[in-house]
Amino acid sequence: MSSYMLAACGASHYIRCRRMKVIHVLPGLNRERGGPPTSVPALCLALKNAGVDVAIHTLDWETGVREFSFPVTCHPFWRFPRRLGVSPAMRRGLAIESQTADLVHNHGIWMMPAIYAERAARLAKVPFVLAPRGMLAPPAVAYSRVKKWIMWFLLQRSSLLRASCLHATSDLERQDLRRLGFRMPIAVIPNGVEPASRSVQRAVVTTRKRVLSLGRLDKKKGLENLLRAWNLVEADAPDWELVICGPGPTRYLESLRSLSRRLMNVRVEFLDARYGEEKTDVFASANVFVLPSFDENFGMVVGEALAHGLPVITTKRTPWRWLEETRVGWWIDIGVPPLADALRSALSTSADDLRAMGERGRDFVARHYSWSSVGEKMRKTYEWLLGGGSAPSWVETGA
Repeated sequence: MSSYMLAACGASHYIRCRRMKVIHVLPGLNRERGGPPTSVPALCLALKNAGVDVAIHTLDWETGVREFSFPVTCHPFWRFPRRLGVSPAMRRGLAIESQTADLVHNHGIWMMPAIYAERAARLAKVPFVLAPRGMLAPPAVAYSRVKKWIMWFLLQRSSLLRASCLHATSDLERQDLRRLGFRMPIAVIPNGVEPASRSVQRAVVTTRKRVLSLGRLDKKKGLENLLRAWNLVEADAPDWELVICGPGPTRYLESLRSLSRRLMNVRVEFLDARYGEEKTDVFASANVFVLPSFDENFGMVVGEALAHGLPVITTKRTPWRWLEETRVGWWIDIGVPPLADALRSALSTSADDLRAMGERGRDFVARHYSWSSVGEKMRKTYEWLLGGGSAPSWVETGA
């Protein structure tokens, strides 16, 4: 067990004796697999800047070439069954490194890395924090239901119930977890959002204005609804076009293209995944952003769009209620008619008003979703788990 200590001084004051060390575990760092491969390294950097020693353990799942300013260990795993991520090397590596750690923080479930992380924490007798990352939301549980039920009863349930604390990235996710009956503390700490430079200019790539949907191509993103809603508004907005950009299975991309052709949509463009400056350019080319998801525990791309000064349309199964409260977008029911109505409203809004909405969104994100504040909240959560005392205001201690 680590020698890190929080020594009591009075009723509720603690002295840190050395830097805390936390191990973060996730299945992979391939950015095409969704949000955690981007948000977890960003969280680790924020924690490092907040005075916490961090290390990532992951599988060598097409990690790509990326450099980090903290240790990252990529473990080989069995290629069959690929989706389970069976890795004796990770199990051994975590068991060894956790002996010098103060806490283990796992991201995601339904794969063996989550099981290895909990076992390592238990052997080292250190707290175990679990971030389900939206994988316990109703739509996520319904996907591959039989396989997940098998995994749940064999390994996942007992492992999850041993968590010292759950990490939810939104209050919507916290509510889902409580409805499932989990009674342990839940820390509600959102992902941070990288600020976008105000000097970024709108890229002149088209004579038309753009509605952009950017992110991983997946059925839960509601892209079929988007194409059908666009079909209802396109004729009345000849100076607008729809752009769908992101990585995804070739078969699913072709099904979206086929649906667009059957609907006889005219101004729809599909772009491959963009990263770095190319991604910034795509945001800069747009006037409105849309994410019509059936479920999101956070939806990092919404924060990114807001940071780039774009008004946003998204659904009430994402945690972005304040879009309408602060007049920076539309927070709508799931379905084609509500989405078509929101698109009509956005497309009929003047360019000046859209820019004003985007600026309000940019300012709000900068104030409330900085990675520095996220890192501080997570550090204080760890210190509470290790030292006790009063729980931070963002931690719901039980139900």
